[in-house]
Amino acid sequence: MLYVAWSDGHLAPREIAAVRRHIAEEPWLKPATRMGLEKWLDVDDAPTKAELRHLRAYLAEIAHTLPNEARVSLIALGMALVEDREDDDKVKATLAELESLLDARVESLPLDLRSDESLADLAAHHPSTFDVKNMQRFLDGRYASVRERVRMFLSDPKRRATYGLPKDRHREMVSAWLRDFASVGLGNYAYPNVTTQEKDLGAFLAAFETLAMGDLSLLIKAGVQFG
Repeated sequence: MLYVAWSDGHLAPREIAAVRRHIAEEPWLKPATRMGLEKWLDVDDAPTKAELRHLRAYLAEIAHTLPNEARVSLIALGMALVEDREDDDKVKATLAELESLLDARVESLPLDLRSDESLADLAAHHPSTFDVKNMQRFLDGRYASVRERVRMFLSDPKRRATYGLPKDRHREMVSAWLRDFASVGLGNYAYPNVTTQEKDLGAFLAAFETLAMGDLSLLIKAGVQFG
């Protein structure tokens, strides 16, 4: 999306809003990644030609690792971003270049990507034949319910990692998260046969491992208090 958005040398407010919307729809993007993407949306600090060439080279590098559906989705995002600028030759040329670079064609998608339907709608209408739920159950293993509890805990936007805060404010925030962690009973897994019916530390280790999907400051605090 960023490559297409900057293809004509400037970024419109609508384009910035579109990119930010798609970023917000990815709750597991790490804060450092979000901050890095935000820098690309600064109209007063536009990427240089060298930086755009570097981004293009990166797209080319990862293209061969992506399934066709993912490659088409990247193009779809670019098209959705510039849907009201189809007469812009630079934009059309960039989209054509992206199609060639990723060796995929938007025409292979069954939905009109210029409609209001999001990629989530696309997935809902045309589900993959790959059974994601079965794979998740396999990867989560014996402690699937514990891992799901932690994921639900972390999914709260109030517990999303935030960078750039003063040290004291960040400490307060992490301490509040830790109190929440304890209040919902997740810390109880640390004491099998005492605060839970678990026979060993397996559930706690699963919870601790899954907690690493969030802010690592909370993981350290949990380790100190419950580990």
